[in-house]
Amino acid sequence: MDKPIRTFIAVPVPESVKEQIGIFEGDLIKTRADVKWVRPESMHVTLKFLGDVEERDTAEVVRRIEEAVGSVRPFTVRIAKTGAFPNAKRPNVLWVGATEGADRLSELAGLIDSALSPMGFEKEKRAFRAHLTLGRVRSQAGMDGAIRLLQNRTFDAGAFTANAVHVMRSELLVCGARYTPIAITHLKG
Repeated sequence: MDKPIRTFIAVPVPESVKEQIGIFEGDLIKTRADVKWVRPESMHVTLKFLGDVEERDTAEVVRRIEEAVGSVRPFTVRIAKTGAFPNAKRPNVLWVGATEGADRLSELAGLIDSALSPMGFEKEKRAFRAHLTLGRVRSQAGMDGAIRLLQNRTFDAGAFTANAVHVMRSELLVCGARYTPIAITHLKG
């Protein structure tokens, strides 16, 4: 029997943008906030998290995504926003997000959500927020300084062309998560 594959759908982010995010994250780390930081090289914009998918079902997932996004044209995304979920008073997650292209990313997420729901993947109930996770808050220790930096510093990691959607495998390892593409669907429109 095949082992299920922990799977999610994402838009990749180029190294130049990840480098800028890494610089900003480095300044956040200096605040000594009690956060489990995400390595910039593994950052991406998640469109949908599927969880465990049987290996035999991955081809159908890929086919449905190709069909759903086949008419979408490439578009520009600018990562120039910061925030915290659920809010800055009691944050659980610190993030950077899209300003330009956020609506198009939301559209992509909706198309994928609709395409995969007939396979039994539950539709997302929360509104989509185009973001990249910087870190997950472990406790509120040192959080005041991190939130001040998020709220008061001008941030712009740059823009890139979103021209593909990746179906990704996520492996949880002792050293952190490892992400590898299962399939890549190019936006052509």
